[in-house]
Parts: sequence; structure tokens; C-alpha cells
Amino acid sequence: MEKMIIEKLKLHKQWIESLGQAGEQLVLDEFNLSDIDLSNHDFSNSILTEVNFSNALLNDVTFFGCNLASSCFDNALLHRALFNKAEADYASFKNADMQEVSAFKASFPFTDLSDANLSKVNFSRTILNQANLLQANLSNANLTDATLEGAILNGVNLENAILTGCRLYNTEMKGIIGIESIIAEWIDVGPATQPHKLTGDDVLSWIKSRIT
Repeated sequence: MEKMIIEKLKLHKQWIESLGQAGEQLVLDEFNLSDIDLSNHDFSNSILTEVNFSNALLNDVTFFGCNLASSCFDNALLHRALFNKAEADYASFKNADMQEVSAFKASFPFTDLSDANLSKVNFSRTILNQANLLQANLSNANLTDATLEGAILNGVNLENAILTGCRLYNTEMKGIIGIESIIAEWIDVGPATQPHKLTGDDVLSWIKSRIT
């Protein structure tokens, strides 16, 4: 299995470098890639729907612009992986180790990130609507302009996290850790159709009102 996927990745690399004139785009659906080491490989702009990456070693992997809908990354190691502009709708990253991941302008709606280690993650301008981040570690995370409408943040560690510009309408935030160190010039707590911007001390007061 591992040898076969490496060959497919070589063809995919040719496809990327030739702008589609050579090689072949990587397209996998309902494929099992669990428990294997694919670190440092480039999956950019591939289609990987309902792929099982559980327990895989994926450090420094590039998933730029990928379609990862409904794929499973449970318990995977994803240090410094790049998900910029990827679409991971309904995917699962339960208990995944995602330290220093970059997911700038990515899409993670309805995604399960419960118990994931997201320390130093870049979720700037990322869509996380209805995502489950129960007891995830978001310490030192960058959530600038991220959208978390209806997301579950119960028990999350937000120590030194940047929340400036976050959309937090109808977000569950019970038992959050590290709120005194949150960095946020302003947040939006209203629905998309009726923005409600809070600034200064009102940010912390609103968050404190949600944690009990």
C-alpha cells in the first residue's frame, strides 16, 4: 500500500510541476492510508475524500488546496502540516497532534477536532462553523478573523491565543482555560446578518459570561 501511494504521489508531483500537462492528479476516495509514514510529501490540490489517515505520520505534509471532505485523521501526527485553503468539511481530527499547523483560509465546518493538540496553529481567516473543538489545546494559536459560529469550545485551552476579529456567534465556551491571557482587540458575537462588535474590556467580560 505504501509503495503504491508513493508512486501515485510521484505522478501527482509531476502534475503539479507541469501545471497539469504531465503526470496525474491524485484522486482517492474511501482509501485506507492509516498507520503509515507519509511525512514531507506534497498532496497539494489533490482530492482525498473519505480517506482514512488515522494514526498516520504526516509531519510537514502539504495539503494546500486539497479536498479532504469526510476524511479521518484521528490520532495522526501532523506537526507543521500545511492546510492553507484546504476544504476539510466533516473531517475528523480527534486526538490528532497538530502543533504548528498552518490552515490559513481553510474550511473546517462540522469538523471534529476534539482533544486535538492545536498549539501554535494558524487558523487565521479559517471557517470553523459548527466544529467540535471539545477540550482541544489552542494555546498560542492564531485565530485572527476566524469564524466559529456554533462551534463547541468547551474545555478548550486558549492560553495566549489571538482571537482578534473572531466570529463567535452561538459558540459554546464552557470551562475555557487561559482566558486572562487571550489577545483580542475585538470580536464579533452577532449572526452574519447582524454583526455585534465588542472591543476592549467588553471582550473579556463577554467571554467570562459564557464559560460557566
